[in-house]
Amino acid sequence: MVCIGSRRGASLARVVPLVLFCLALCATAGHGFDYTYEDDFSTDQAMTDSHDHSVFVTSIPDPWPLTGFLIYEHDVPGDRALAFYNGTLHDSDARLVYAMPLESVGQLVSSGSLEFDIVWEISQDMGLVRVWTASLGLIGVGGNEGHYVFDVSPTQPVEQLLIIIKAHYVRIDNLLVNLEYSTPVESSTWSTIKGIFRSETGPA
Repeated sequence: MVCIGSRRGASLARVVPLVLFCLALCATAGHGFDYTYEDDFSTDQAMTDSHDHSVFVTSIPDPWPLTGFLIYEHDVPGDRALAFYNGTLHDSDARLVYAMPLESVGQLVSSGSLEFDIVWEISQDMGLVRVWTASLGLIGVGGNEGHYVFDVSPTQPVEQLLIIIKAHYVRIDNLLVNLEYSTPVESSTWSTIKGIFRSETGPA
């Protein structure tokens, strides 16, 4: 048992706040790397940025295809959105898949969110959006017009986060992905903490 009134106890009382402060700095450093991806669908970047996707077409196909497809359409004049249509087969929603971040940055993704707007239900009461991640499975469903936010945080840190959007008879806009990285505390940091502890709690 350490007596707080002793010299060693006083040293411990001084060093504990210092160690906690160092750990807080480590936590800040480990979670201070943010990655943001945005697409308002004003360009064709979803075609190249997505990890996988249904076929993009420029107009409604005739005859109607068996599988889902994607079209850039105008929600209002001058404001382009991405429309999802399903095919005639069962469970043939159009899909848009992202692996985030787009390029490895040497960090692990610890948490993330996906946001977008459903700007129009192409067919009233029939529009549906479902969102999956590789680690969590189905995490959310949307259908009515409005702004949607989904927590896509992995169950454990990963190099890339796979986000899958499947939908039919809706247009989405203003897609936003936010990621937070985590990094292990470096050995040099632990050495610094040990050095502080030894200097403050040396022989009585």
